[in-house]
Amino acid sequence: MSKKVNEYMNQLLADTYQLLCLTRQVHWYMRGERFFYLHTMLDDYIDEYNQDIDDIAEMLITFGGWPYSTLDELSSNSKLQVTKGDYKLTINEQLKKLVEGLRYYDKLIIEGLHIAEEEDNQPLDNMLSDIQASTQKHIWMLTAELGEDTNL
Repeated sequence: MSKKVNEYMNQLLADTYQLLCLTRQVHWYMRGERFFYLHTMLDDYIDEYNQDIDDIAEMLITFGGWPYSTLDELSSNSKLQVTKGDYKLTINEQLKKLVEGLRYYDKLIIEGLHIAEEEDNQPLDNMLSDIQASTQKHIWMLTAELGEDTNL
Protein backbone atom coordinates (compact mmCIF):
# COMPACT_ATOMS: atom_id res chain seq x y z
CA MET A 1 0.00 0.00 0.00
CA SER A 2 1.23 3.46 -0.80
CA LYS A 3 1.90 6.05 1.85
CA LYS A 4 -0.77 8.23 0.23
CA VAL A 5 -3.46 5.55 0.65
CA ASN A 6 -2.40 4.86 4.25
CA GLU A 7 -2.53 8.57 5.14
CA TYR A 8 -5.85 9.06 3.39
CA MET A 9 -7.47 6.06 5.05
CA ASN A 10 -6.33 7.17 8.49
CA GLN A 11 -7.74 10.64 7.76
CA LEU A 12 -11.00 9.01 6.69
CA LEU A 13 -10.98 6.90 9.84
CA ALA A 14 -10.41 9.93 12.09
CA ASP A 15 -13.07 11.98 10.34
CA THR A 16 -15.60 9.13 10.34
CA TYR A 17 -15.06 8.82 14.07
CA GLN A 18 -15.55 12.58 14.48
CA LEU A 19 -18.70 12.42 12.31
CA LEU A 20 -19.96 9.71 14.65
CA CYS A 21 -19.29 12.00 17.63
CA LEU A 22 -21.06 14.92 15.94
CA THR A 23 -24.06 12.75 15.11
CA ARG A 24 -24.23 11.46 18.68
CA GLN A 25 -24.06 15.02 19.96
CA VAL A 26 -26.96 16.14 17.76
CA HIS A 27 -28.83 12.97 18.76
CA TRP A 28 -28.37 13.73 22.48
CA TYR A 29 -28.83 17.51 22.46
CA MET A 30 -31.83 18.03 20.19
CA ARG A 31 -35.13 19.11 21.68
CA GLY A 32 -38.44 19.94 20.03
CA GLU A 33 -41.43 18.76 18.03
CA ARG A 34 -39.60 16.56 15.58
CA PHE A 35 -37.40 14.97 18.24
CA PHE A 36 -38.96 11.51 18.20
CA TYR A 37 -38.51 10.61 14.54
CA LEU A 38 -35.21 12.50 14.12
CA HIS A 39 -33.76 10.83 17.21
CA THR A 40 -34.65 7.42 15.77
CA MET A 41 -33.23 8.33 12.35
CA LEU A 42 -29.94 9.41 13.92
CA ASP A 43 -29.76 6.06 15.74
CA ASP A 44 -29.52 4.49 12.28
CA TYR A 45 -26.79 6.95 11.22
CA ILE A 46 -24.83 6.11 14.38
CA ASP A 47 -25.03 2.39 13.63
CA GLU A 48 -23.89 3.05 10.06
CA TYR A 49 -20.88 5.16 11.13
CA ASN A 50 -19.83 2.55 13.69
CA GLN A 51 -19.83 -0.06 10.91
CA ASP A 52 -17.95 2.28 8.55
CA ILE A 53 -15.25 2.83 11.19
CA ASP A 54 -14.76 -0.91 11.50
CA ASP A 55 -14.75 -1.43 7.72
CA ILE A 56 -12.23 1.37 7.12
CA ALA A 57 -9.86 0.11 9.83
CA GLU A 58 -10.10 -3.49 8.63
CA MET A 59 -9.45 -2.49 5.02
CA LEU A 60 -6.46 -0.45 6.15
CA ILE A 61 -5.10 -3.49 7.99
CA THR A 62 -5.79 -5.69 4.95
CA PHE A 63 -3.71 -3.28 2.86
CA GLY A 64 -0.84 -3.55 5.38
CA GLY A 65 -1.50 -0.23 7.10
CA TRP A 66 -1.68 0.86 10.71
CA PRO A 67 -5.06 2.37 11.64
CA TYR A 68 -5.41 4.99 14.33
CA SER A 69 -6.74 3.14 17.35
CA THR A 70 -6.87 5.55 20.27
CA LEU A 71 -9.29 8.38 21.00
CA ASP A 72 -6.35 10.78 21.05
CA GLU A 73 -5.14 9.68 17.59
CA LEU A 74 -8.63 9.85 16.14
CA SER A 75 -9.62 13.22 17.59
CA SER A 76 -6.27 14.96 17.11
CA ASN A 77 -6.03 13.90 13.46
CA SER A 78 -9.59 14.75 12.46
CA LYS A 79 -10.19 17.88 10.39
CA LEU A 80 -13.93 17.81 11.07
CA GLN A 81 -14.65 20.43 13.71
CA VAL A 82 -17.07 19.58 16.50
CA THR A 83 -18.01 22.16 19.12
CA LYS A 84 -19.37 21.49 22.59
CA GLY A 85 -23.02 20.38 22.73
CA ASP A 86 -25.63 23.00 23.55
CA TYR A 87 -29.26 22.44 24.57
CA LYS A 88 -30.05 26.02 23.57
CA LEU A 89 -29.68 25.21 19.87
CA THR A 90 -32.90 24.51 18.01
CA ILE A 91 -33.38 21.25 16.14
CA ASN A 92 -32.74 23.12 12.89
CA GLU A 93 -29.50 24.57 14.25
CA GLN A 94 -28.43 21.11 15.39
CA LEU A 95 -29.24 19.61 11.99
CA LYS A 96 -27.37 22.41 10.18
CA LYS A 97 -24.25 21.51 12.20
CA LEU A 98 -24.63 17.91 11.07
CA VAL A 99 -25.19 18.87 7.42
CA GLU A 100 -22.05 21.03 7.52
CA GLY A 101 -20.09 18.06 8.85
CA LEU A 102 -21.56 15.76 6.19
CA ARG A 103 -20.62 18.21 3.42
CA TYR A 104 -17.02 18.25 4.62
CA TYR A 105 -17.10 14.45 4.77
CA ASP A 106 -18.50 14.19 1.23
CA LYS A 107 -15.56 16.27 -0.06
CA LEU A 108 -13.15 13.97 1.78
CA ILE A 109 -14.74 10.96 0.12
CA ILE A 110 -14.41 12.58 -3.31
CA GLU A 111 -10.71 13.13 -2.58
CA GLY A 112 -10.40 9.44 -1.71
CA LEU A 113 -12.16 8.37 -4.90
CA HIS A 114 -9.51 10.27 -6.87
CA ILE A 115 -6.77 8.55 -4.89
CA ALA A 116 -8.37 5.14 -5.44
CA GLU A 117 -8.50 5.82 -9.17
CA GLU A 118 -4.85 7.01 -9.28
CA GLU A 119 -3.74 3.93 -7.35
CA ASP A 120 -6.07 1.57 -9.27
CA ASN A 121 -7.43 0.44 -5.90
CA GLN A 122 -10.82 -1.10 -6.66
CA PRO A 123 -11.65 -2.23 -3.08
CA LEU A 124 -11.12 1.32 -1.79
CA ASP A 125 -13.14 2.74 -4.68
CA ASN A 126 -16.02 0.34 -3.94
CA MET A 127 -16.07 1.13 -0.23
CA LEU A 128 -15.90 4.89 -0.82
CA SER A 129 -18.62 4.76 -3.47
CA ASP A 130 -20.95 3.06 -0.97
CA ILE A 131 -20.09 5.57 1.77
CA GLN A 132 -20.56 8.47 -0.63
CA ALA A 133 -23.99 7.28 -1.75
CA SER A 134 -25.12 7.07 1.86
CA THR A 135 -23.54 10.42 2.80
CA GLN A 136 -25.20 12.21 -0.09
CA LYS A 137 -28.54 10.63 0.81
CA HIS A 138 -28.15 11.87 4.40
CA ILE A 139 -27.35 15.38 3.13
CA TRP A 140 -30.41 15.29 0.88
CA MET A 141 -32.72 14.04 3.64
CA LEU A 142 -31.51 16.50 6.26
CA THR A 143 -31.56 19.51 3.93
CA ALA A 144 -35.07 18.52 2.81
CA GLU A 145 -36.08 18.36 6.48
CA LEU A 146 -34.65 21.86 6.85
CA GLY A 147 -36.51 23.05 3.75
CA GLU A 148 -33.24 23.86 2.00
CA ASP A 149 -31.70 22.96 -1.36
CA THR A 150 -29.26 20.03 -1.28
CA ASN A 151 -26.52 21.75 -3.33
CA LEU A 152 -24.04 18.87 -3.28
